[in-house]
Amino acid sequence: MPPNKDLLGKNIIFINSGGKKKKFTLEKAKSLGLNIILVNQKLDTNKKIITYFIEADTYNHKEVIEKLKLFQKNNPEIKFDGAITFWEDDVPLLAKVCEEFKLPGNSYETAIRTRNKHEMRKRLAETNLGSPLFQMIKTKNDLKKGMEEIGFPAVMKPAWGADSEFVILVNNEEEAKSTLDYLQKNCNEKFNPIFKYNNGTFLYEEYMDGMEISLECFSQYGIPHVIGINEKQPIKPPYFIEYGDIAPARLEDSIEAEAIKLAESALIALGVQNSLAHIEIKMTSTGTKIVEVGSRMGGDDIYTNVKNVWDTDMVEIGIRIACGVTTNYKNTQAKGCVICRYFIPNHSGIITNIEGIKEAQQIKNVLQLIITKNVGDAILVPPEGFENAGWAVVKGRTYQEAETLMNRVISKIEINVTRFHKDSSLGKTTRQSSLSSASILREQIIKASKIEKLRIVDKNKIKKLHIGIVANSTITIYSENAKKFFTGENIKNILQVKGYNVSLFDVGESALPIEKIQRANLDFVMNLCEAIYNSPLLKSHSAALFDMLQLPYTGSNPGTLSLSLDKIKVKKILEYHDIPTPDWDYVESMDDKISDELEYPLIVKPANSDNFFGIDNQSVVTNEKELKKQLRIIIEDFKRPALIEEYIEGTEIDVSLIGNEEDVEVLPLIRSTFDKVQKNHWHIYSSDLWDGKNKYILDTIKVEKPAKINKKLETLISEMALDVYNIFDCHDYGKIEFRVDKEGNPYVIELNPNPPLETDNFIAISAKLAGYSYEDLIEKILWMAIQRYKDKPPFYHLQF
Repeated sequence: MPPNKDLLGKNIIFINSGGKKKKFTLEKAKSLGLNIILVNQKLDTNKKIITYFIEADTYNHKEVIEKLKLFQKNNPEIKFDGAITFWEDDVPLLAKVCEEFKLPGNSYETAIRTRNKHEMRKRLAETNLGSPLFQMIKTKNDLKKGMEEIGFPAVMKPAWGADSEFVILVNNEEEAKSTLDYLQKNCNEKFNPIFKYNNGTFLYEEYMDGMEISLECFSQYGIPHVIGINEKQPIKPPYFIEYGDIAPARLEDSIEAEAIKLAESALIALGVQNSLAHIEIKMTSTGTKIVEVGSRMGGDDIYTNVKNVWDTDMVEIGIRIACGVTTNYKNTQAKGCVICRYFIPNHSGIITNIEGIKEAQQIKNVLQLIITKNVGDAILVPPEGFENAGWAVVKGRTYQEAETLMNRVISKIEINVTRFHKDSSLGKTTRQSSLSSASILREQIIKASKIEKLRIVDKNKIKKLHIGIVANSTITIYSENAKKFFTGENIKNILQVKGYNVSLFDVGESALPIEKIQRANLDFVMNLCEAIYNSPLLKSHSAALFDMLQLPYTGSNPGTLSLSLDKIKVKKILEYHDIPTPDWDYVESMDDKISDELEYPLIVKPANSDNFFGIDNQSVVTNEKELKKQLRIIIEDFKRPALIEEYIEGTEIDVSLIGNEEDVEVLPLIRSTFDKVQKNHWHIYSSDLWDGKNKYILDTIKVEKPAKINKKLETLISEMALDVYNIFDCHDYGKIEFRVDKEGNPYVIELNPNPPLETDNFIAISAKLAGYSYEDLIEKILWMAIQRYKDKPPFYHLQF
């Protein structure tokens, strides 16, 4: 039988893509001829690799099971042959999927034992298998008990965790107390979603000295196998950050045999029946003891190490186990030596320079060179975080040859990390104060990195940014039943087709997606918010939220957005700058006096509204009786102040602008004429025109694209529009509406700093007239906004 023919055409569920780090697992499955059904929160891998995609939150187990059942119902011809994950957080979910669909795998009980460190410790203690002394802690009293029974030095860590996060050595009571406070404050879902399962549970356990090794294993049909052993590179307490690996581990035969026996016994005791496994063991002065057992493949360099030293493909083995196909594994002797080294800076901060990668890649026998960060990214090392900037893997015939080669690679690579601010005391303070301020400084560094990334990004790399589109899916504008659809989904699709990394967030949801936005790790936001809780009055708050989160965004700042909705203040500012606007007055109650100088006809509007709210054909009044009727509607029914303007008979001109400061482009003007509108309807755009019964009136308004006006008037209106745009500090794009009377005098009547970006909106039409496709307009707005954040101090955009 040809190799892998027994896997050809099988349907395997992949739970979580694992992002770029785990892309090779999907590629391997594809090369084996499998049909991949990817379950992930978003499609973040090449569509050509996978066969089917199911969008689901892998931290919501019920949702995943339900969506898999629905997929099966809609595709009865597709049989699930297996399920697998290479993402540690999803081991319990994998067990549930395997149990639900009767697929080869481990039980849910085993999954919990190999993810929850307390459950693992209990089971190993029950079977007397290399477990150190331990105590579960939730409270200060628990900690006190642990200190009394176990003593010092000790290790404290969360019951649920990954990648050595928050594993800390403590040497005395003071350190233990401050560490518990640090863990309780920082082990939360915001740092890592896995901590939603932690429930404030931590372990206090005996510190184990000696060499640490990891055994790369698998079990099939309940029979354990150890493929190879890696030696962990020395780590510097008090944090147990992995510095690197050496494969094979430099062990005496008797000690190696002891470690293998313990690992195999642990897999049996924990109930690992069908999966890959990664076991960490300490060779202590009192014998071999288990640090951790995971029922999944080891991360980062482990796959490469095993493949190149023991000539064994762990991904293929894992897939065979998942599909119930015998692995036919044959034990092989180690050949050569592989060394992995992580790039870990001395302090947290923002990456300002990465050099030497290409030169290092050209060195012979460099097996892997992974850079997980970009210039402008935040990188967090203890106590703020537990990250690295990537790793290198090299191979030599001997340990000495591999070490020499690794030193050559390291000498070529330079990764500069600038502290968050020059006065930071990080690394200079005492251990206790450093822990206590860790979460605050972590937030500051991450937020600052968003701006820093924009400062160094060029136009060719903008597609690598994670862009969030914040928009309304629907909003009631003109009446209770009228719904207007906005463009978030369309723009998301356009940008994705062009290769952008985009996520969409709907501010029309009953619960605002603030937490989703925070979790998404966005680099930039396209702010298309038109209303919050169906109120345009709140849309400026979206920009304010992004400022508080230090998320750069398109469009105007919250001050401009809020001010533009206050028509009274807009009028006062226009008058102050001698910009023509219809004569006006305002009232806040029915008792307020209206200026005698105003001449009928007048138009009455809510003084703080948007999208034609409160404006219909009755808004134009010709006498005092009609005026008072409209004022009652606005003041008493709508509970808003009223703006009264002299009605300007004539045409309406919309001026769209794009750009910032000295580089603003006035797009071709668009004019609306009302000559064909029936006599009983005033020559205005009003909310009632979008009602089905009046749409025929809207159709009689002639829209000139571009406006057919003389050059002198076009120049005058364009210059007035530029003045208004800059006076109100509009950013990136905006629209200003004018009325032109029969004598050719222009008047500013409306400012919209963040106009809707639908394809049929005037700004998109004007852009097309100027030679921009719709796609070009969206990209130009993005790029102009990014340029605006370059070389500017924080919050510069908030200054008027």
